[in-house]
Amino acid sequence: MIFGLSHLTINTSDIYATESLLKKNKYKKVLFFNAVQNHPSKKKFISSWSEDHKLMLLSSENKPSIELTEYQQKSILKNNQIKINKSVITLKISNIDLFLKIFTNALGFHRAENNLIFLKGLMKKWDCKIKFEPGKSNPSFLDSIGPSCLAFFSSNLEDDSNKLISFGAQYCTRKFNIFLGDKKIDIILIRLPEGIIIELLNIKKCPKKLLI
Repeated sequence: MIFGLSHLTINTSDIYATESLLKKNKYKKVLFFNAVQNHPSKKKFISSWSEDHKLMLLSSENKPSIELTEYQQKSILKNNQIKINKSVITLKISNIDLFLKIFTNALGFHRAENNLIFLKGLMKKWDCKIKFEPGKSNPSFLDSIGPSCLAFFSSNLEDDSNKLISFGAQYCTRKFNIFLGDKKIDIILIRLPEGIIIELLNIKKCPKKLLI
């Protein structure tokens, strides 16, 4: 079951400059890690392999949380499938009917008007509005410049990833985990048709013995 939107990931060539721009739009830094190791499972989602990347999470009162990344290996590619305007995330895709089915049946979204859908999160700050814009774009990569990925909280990564696969997801990793501070994060990455990346997350607090 999907609990809500965790964040929109945006990759940048200068994480501190991008942080400054977001702060002008009333975002606040929540956490920062200078060198997060890249798990081998991510190789099909990265255009030029890096051993690690910078990671910063920022939040806003009435906008989706943003995870900024800056990869060791700088990419010249740009992502153009995902945009954000205030509280609405826009996905540029050609097969809108398919994506309406994917997001409503596999991710728990509800249809609003025209090509707008919404997700009511378990918490208000996890709510999400997505608009589909007709058009073609190149597949996204986590290390390409620009918005790269939509991350959702999941109660069962395998069940939710299987739902996405049943609606045509093209590639799905096995579950892997990373440790950020005192948190263990289980992750599955999925590439949807047309190249859009979805990240499913389950976050747990680590027992003290794992942090020593």
